[in-house]
Amino acid sequence: GGGKGGAQQEDGYVTPADVLWSILLTMEATKSPLLQALNAVERKKLAEGLKVDVVNGGVTLATEGESQIDNNKARTMFLLLHGEVDIVKKTPPPKGERVGGERHVGTIDTPGAVIGEEQLLFGTPWPATVRTTRMCKVAEITIGAVAPFLFDRPEVLDGAGWAEEELEFMCSANHAALLGIMHSRDAALERAEEVRGKYAPPGTREGLVAGHLDSLPPPA
Repeated sequence: GGGKGGAQQEDGYVTPADVLWSILLTMEATKSPLLQALNAVERKKLAEGLKVDVVNGGVTLATEGESQIDNNKARTMFLLLHGEVDIVKKTPPPKGERVGGERHVGTIDTPGAVIGEEQLLFGTPWPATVRTTRMCKVAEITIGAVAPFLFDRPEVLDGAGWAEEELEFMCSANHAALLGIMHSRDAALERAEEVRGKYAPPGTREGLVAGHLDSLPPPA
């Protein structure tokens, strides 16, 4: 039977064949510029390495304001396979009180919804808290899982989701961020000229972004 097939990860986690298939179909349906840009072989390779969690209702997947500095989990995006999540924002405390509340700003229940693509690629803080409302099946995509595709084909960031005039800027900025995460500072500096030459001609705005490589701190 097909139930025994699947992908075995080093930590012993098994993705059953039917779950793997649902991930692939979800990737096909998603509007994510990153996932849309991957070809069929790349999508299958990425799907085989994903961790799939069945999460109860009331679980916080990401917290407003959290960034990569606070928690490595911030360099994660989620692919909603089944279920529903609420998006909530913090509210300031009422006068005379010390604890604020939160307000509901939206609900996501579309299979194939991608949550946190910008946080994954650029390490920006989460703009809101993401919390499950009922049992959900969620695929977790980490920066480590997508980095090989971005190093091999950084043009995958040129998806339709980015404004045309921002494509090169986004691409070079993301490349710099990836180098800082995946390599030591010395290795990043060795690739700086390559990044500049390919995405950031001297004298352009992108050239200034590529120059950010020179100031990357060593990874923690």
